[in-house]
Amino acid sequence: MHIAAQHDNVEAMRLLLRFGANPYLLDSSERSPLHLAAKYGSFSALEFLISLVEVNVNSKDAYSQTALMHAVIGGNPECVQRIIDEPDIDLNVLATGGAHFGQTALQIAKEVKDESVEGESDSDTGRTRRDIVLEILTKSCGARRRRLSRKGIELIRNINMDDDHCTERSSESRSRRK
Repeated sequence: MHIAAQHDNVEAMRLLLRFGANPYLLDSSERSPLHLAAKYGSFSALEFLISLVEVNVNSKDAYSQTALMHAVIGGNPECVQRIIDEPDIDLNVLATGGAHFGQTALQIAKEVKDESVEGESDSDTGRTRRDIVLEILTKSCGARRRRLSRKGIELIRNINMDDDHCTERSSESRSRRK
């Protein structure tokens, strides 16, 4: 199931389910097929797995990284947006191991954006996939402030994005608080 999810092969996943495969089985790093679909940008597989009744979009691997974190690290904006659209997504989950110890998905996105890889940018806009991931997360977190920790809200305030809309919104919200 993990390999099919990684390679976005929904037909293979359906076949495996028909023959009794467990879509919630974890690999040696405690990652589910959902984690791998998010990490590798396998959008169709991610959609399929999310549609399963018992899937938990907040499930954590051995490093307490969620599917959202894997999508952020992989620079997969479509997967990030799809996971964020889930009503029970927890944006305050902290990774407890690995290179992103103590960070939320938003903090990881900020860090990963700063390390953008050459050749990833959109030729029309010049924005990288990681820029887009950070923008999606920032806008989503801004819209869900009631569900964020104080540290998460402060992080959003401090992110200075090139997108004028996000910068203006942050300025407006600061002036309203004064």
